[in-house]
Amino acid sequence: MTKFFLMVSFLVITNFGSEDKVPSYLWEFGNAKHPTREIVLPISGDVLVEVSDVNGIPLYYYKDLDTGVCADSVCLPVSVRLYWDVCGHYLAYQVPKSRPLTKLNHVEYTNDDYRLLHAILNDPETVFKDIKQKDLVKKTACAEVDGITGSTIPQKEQKMVKGAAYTCYTLWHRVHNTEISNAIRKQHSEKVDLSLPDKSKDWKAVFKTKASLSCTQLAALLNEAHQRKLLTKFAFQNILMQNIDQLSQEKRVLIFNYLSRQHYLFPDIEQAITKTNLFNT
Repeated sequence: MTKFFLMVSFLVITNFGSEDKVPSYLWEFGNAKHPTREIVLPISGDVLVEVSDVNGIPLYYYKDLDTGVCADSVCLPVSVRLYWDVCGHYLAYQVPKSRPLTKLNHVEYTNDDYRLLHAILNDPETVFKDIKQKDLVKKTACAEVDGITGSTIPQKEQKMVKGAAYTCYTLWHRVHNTEISNAIRKQHSEKVDLSLPDKSKDWKAVFKTKASLSCTQLAALLNEAHQRKLLTKFAFQNILMQNIDQLSQEKRVLIFNYLSRQHYLFPDIEQAITKTNLFNT
């Protein structure tokens, strides 16, 4: 089996964070009045927002994006809020209800399209990593991609929202932006100890206490376990899935995101994830 993709349901909102239609897995974060501060990235000058708890410990980061997605400016621009966890990895995205994402002939995304986009953005090794934007389409006289003349290269379509090649490509590269990831890691490491646990640490015991960990602690531990390739092992996949229904939505999404980045999920784990209500819809 290749890398596993579980489709995720997303809710859209009228104004970012202003209504009760925040995606359910960000419900707590989206509705609570957490302290925020802006971080200006030194190279690009882009602004990243850090959201912290009452003790000043970072919870997550986000950036609002309003941009065109194709070179000739014919495509409709996209408006989206992108989220990263405290280790600089993709967490989620939100789209304003008044400006839904569109694809071929400006047709609005379906729920399945939004789910697939999440899977694409969560995959650091997707096809977009190694191709240039100009290679996404081949020009024709009768087909369209993202509302412009051209047709998606067939072999690429299986890992993108059909008719939305430029949108998927643009958002993936914004999510997997080295400057943003490095800035987040720097900010977080200054406030939270992210040092690797001692080699003798009982990682299985640690993950069995996941219910008592904060989301920040869980994200840091999942990241380190991923670096150590522990999440490729059945024992760790199994422990993370145990009693997952009893965890908060935020923790379930973190676990899902990190597990789904593995190149292989054991059949029992894949089946458990498929049957588990990871997301409120």
